[in-house]
Amino acid sequence: MDAGYDTGRGPLSPVKIARNGNVLTDNETLNQSEGPQVGNERFLKLTDVSDILNISASQTYALVRTGDLKGIQIGGRNQWRVERAALGEYIAEAYRKSAESLKDLPAVSPDPNQ
Repeated sequence: MDAGYDTGRGPLSPVKIARNGNVLTDNETLNQSEGPQVGNERFLKLTDVSDILNISASQTYALVRTGDLKGIQIGGRNQWRVERAALGEYIAEAYRKSAESLKDLPAVSPDPNQ
């Protein structure tokens, strides 16, 4: 499945999600002067995670602080890193929860005129 995310710094950068939920970035198609450079690093900065998920830095920090997204603190200066595999697990779990919640909804929106 292909998806894109807008970093606010240029055109959409391609992101591929593997079947197991891992985020796979295609370095060959990334514009090297724009967008997050997340290549094949094992650990991602919170700013990279927020760019990938297209959420704010404070939302990303909250996900890590609450334990919803597994991360590790490096040093004593509040620097956090998220393992690429952990981000993939978080995304896969979000898809699972979304699919589960959709099961309870009607297939067609109720007509408000009835």
